[in-house]
Amino acid sequence: MRLLLIVLLFILATESKAQTSFGIKSGINISNQLRPYVYMYNDNPWYDRGQSIVCMNGAFFTQFVLLDKVSIRLQVGYTGLGYKVPEAYDALGVLISPARKFRLNYFSLPLQVIYQVKSGFGKIWIGAGPYAAYLFSGTIHTGSARQAIVVGNSATNEFKPLDLGLSPTVSLKLNNGFLVGVDYNMGLSDVSEAAGNNQNRSWSVYVGYVFK
Repeated sequence: MRLLLIVLLFILATESKAQTSFGIKSGINISNQLRPYVYMYNDNPWYDRGQSIVCMNGAFFTQFVLLDKVSIRLQVGYTGLGYKVPEAYDALGVLISPARKFRLNYFSLPLQVIYQVKSGFGKIWIGAGPYAAYLFSGTIHTGSARQAIVVGNSATNEFKPLDLGLSPTVSLKLNNGFLVGVDYNMGLSDVSEAAGNNQNRSWSVYVGYVFK
């Protein structure tokens, strides 16, 4: 996290001297979780991964050139994550856990190094970098019932607020400024206080516009 802050300060110090562009983008996330959180306590059924759900994303970003074909992209926005788990039964066929859906709302701050490939119709941007995301709210859906997720760092909380990970990206910026792209968000943090290493995963598909 300290390294990320140092890089951000470097960006602010050099941005005025660099060729800078600004943009906005929005789209959908296809989201899941590895070894997903189900319940707080020891009666959890175990799943290697959840079932994917579709969420929304939206962000503002700035991108400035470091070298001829290399730039830095700083982005801030909203990303919706989550997953589903199916019903679970014991060996006798008795229901031990109902189907549940988890929706998680994050503020996200990716920082990516971008390599540029020019073409006749625009520019192809390929890159990767770390991200930090903060969980500000969420809900658990069980049938028609809905409850708020408890966020915090104590053993009685369901989800931790901070998620850190890596975000590779591929996008196409057309000559008229329109942008289309795909990101993969690979969470590296254990995002819950329950047993197991619960990690977020998502594909982000988006369209946008670059103003400069």
